[in-house]
Amino acid sequence: MTSSTTHTGTLLSGDSFAKYTVTATDGTNDVTERTGVGNYTMTLKGAALAAGSRSLATDYHITSDPGTLAIKKRALTITAGDKSRVYGDANATAGYINNTAKVNVAAATATTGLVNGDTIDDVTETIDPTATVTTNAGTAGLLDNGECRAFLGGYGGEL
Repeated sequence: MTSSTTHTGTLLSGDSFAKYTVTATDGTNDVTERTGVGNYTMTLKGAALAAGSRSLATDYHITSDPGTLAIKKRALTITAGDKSRVYGDANATAGYINNTAKVNVAAATATTGLVNGDTIDDVTETIDPTATVTTNAGTAGLLDNGECRAFLGGYGGEL
């Protein structure tokens, strides 16, 4: 986690802060890339004058206030695969076309997509229930049944 800090007051010429750490916790555990969406308290640890500073640590009253780390939902787009069947055939015979599959997840970027080894095991698809063997070509589509939407609750996903 990267963070920047600010301070009030002025360090005297020749004084500097030692290395310090900023950590975020969920109350008991450190926040990691696997921590869920939410707001977490960030604290500063080890703030002190660096070795070689001209002043003594006792010359300053160093305090710190907590900050907040906000972890937001990651965008995830899943697209139903394209299917095709011949007019007069049952919907069950429809096959994937256009190099698509049942689950088509957009490629991950710096701010979108599946990360940290997350996967989608399965999505239940339903061909438009009004599509029959005599439905005119090009008029029926795939529908999601809501199960995928429930799975994506933490991702803020789209279908």
